[in-house]
Amino acid sequence: MSGDSGKDSVPPKNLGAETGRRLLDVLLLFTSSQPKWTIQEISDETGFSLSTTYRYISALKDSGLLDRVGDSRYRVTDLVLVLAEAARAARPPIAEIAKPILRQIRDQTGESVFVARRAGWNVIMVAREESRSPVRLQFEPGRPMLLHSGSLSRVLLATMPEHDRSRYLDTLDDETRAREVLSAQSLAEVKKNGSAESFEEVDEGIWGTSAAVKIDGEGTAALGCAAPLYRNDETQREKIRLLIADGAKKLTAALSLAPGEISQ
Repeated sequence: MSGDSGKDSVPPKNLGAETGRRLLDVLLLFTSSQPKWTIQEISDETGFSLSTTYRYISALKDSGLLDRVGDSRYRVTDLVLVLAEAARAARPPIAEIAKPILRQIRDQTGESVFVARRAGWNVIMVAREESRSPVRLQFEPGRPMLLHSGSLSRVLLATMPEHDRSRYLDTLDDETRAREVLSAQSLAEVKKNGSAESFEEVDEGIWGTSAAVKIDGEGTAALGCAAPLYRNDETQREKIRLLIADGAKKLTAALSLAPGEISQ
């Protein structure tokens, strides 16, 4: 994406909330796999115009969250360590509770398995067990992903409060919003079944299946598997579907027994 995208067109009544969300969108681009970004790269990734991107970077610099590195790149400052400490203090984390369940499914399927949570209008992976024969995926720990692409994202989208889901869908372009998998009927089916499936929606040659995980009675997390189609025929995919559905139930049960507030 590039240039003056429709993302820059914000209705005045939602300007404050939308600006805050977009500042977070920019901040969440900074991950261990890509810790430094130029303004042009951020503009290309988010679809914000260069002038808007400059404004957001300036605001994050003024708040002390970003520093300039060299002539053109930016990085997060040590101030974000305060947020990391706050996350650690809010344990028990879902990642620890999910780990044995993820490992068991990975060992039974040979494929990558992960848990993600919805954070506002983004999906954040919080735990992952890698395949013995890994393939490169766009979905990485800590990197925000969109709520409408892939089985795991759609499970989280479908289980959102209806008002929030409608607001999110209204931000999508007409072509994306018209996709059959995002229709009201399709999302209602995903919510009813608590599961979704995808074929090459995020990464070429990759199939995915996911199931809802409930925290405090709400579907704010999901467990999923991403696997190459070439080594998983329909028989194997059905086996993985059942394991993911069972794993999501086990994780929901485990989280219900965990003391205190569940964090990432």
